[in-house]
Amino acid sequence: MLFSLSDLRRHWTELRRHSLMGQLAYLGRGLSEKAQRRLNFSGSQRFTDRSKGARRLLVILAGFKPNLWPMVLSRIARHAPGDLDICLCLPGANAAAEMHRLAEEYGWSVQETDANLLSLTQNLAIQNHPHAEFLFKLDEDMFIAEGFFDDMQNGLEEVERIGTHSPGLVVPVVNVNGSTYIPVSYTHLRAHETEADL
Repeated sequence: MLFSLSDLRRHWTELRRHSLMGQLAYLGRGLSEKAQRRLNFSGSQRFTDRSKGARRLLVILAGFKPNLWPMVLSRIARHAPGDLDICLCLPGANAAAEMHRLAEEYGWSVQETDANLLSLTQNLAIQNHPHAEFLFKLDEDMFIAEGFFDDMQNGLEEVERIGTHSPGLVVPVVNVNGSTYIPVSYTHLRAHETEADL
């Protein structure tokens, strides 16, 4: 996944301004923002900073599938561009020793939390990389190919350049990803096979 952090903030602001729930949330935000911030950004945690101050950040949710680490993480290290900060997110301090060894070998940051809270760990990783303008998020079991990061960003920028949409989120079409599942039938493909947009 690729997020444009400035676009996400802008879309959230628009949603709050125009929706009834957004307006209600805005009215009660004083205490709720403090409580939510405490939930989203507090807890026992450790951050090993190997950041380069890059404007692109990859967070990798990890610590649960050690049998895949040698294959997946080595591919990420091989295909990651030099202008990308990478941070391993370890909720619940899962497999911390091995992950720290790999992170040191590859020059990656590590964000750990004692609580097994995925969102907390990722939020802290993002907060600890203040220069990041674009956020990529992968899980430890996602295999990527050469050019993955640049292709995702180029896709986002192309949609913005065309001007019909201003996405805050771009995801590759992966059948197991709930936000991108598109049922495609043979008849649907046959009906559109002469259209230029396919």
